[in-house]
Amino acid sequence: MADPSSAAGDGDSKDNSVAKTAGLVVFSGIAISILKALNPFNKKGNEETPHTVSQLSPFS
Repeated sequence: MADPSSAAGDGDSKDNSVAKTAGLVVFSGIAISILKALNPFNKKGNEETPHTVSQLSPFS
């Protein structure tokens, strides 16, 4: 007869790798979102603030 604990062990390692992959995907998505929010060249995020360098310059 086959040992049921060895069969369960094989499934656990597969489940563990799926969980690690899913965690990596979630972490990557969060990291990309943070980088996009902090990007100073992100025009979509800067549309709300009408100030530009030329408007703030005292010599214009």
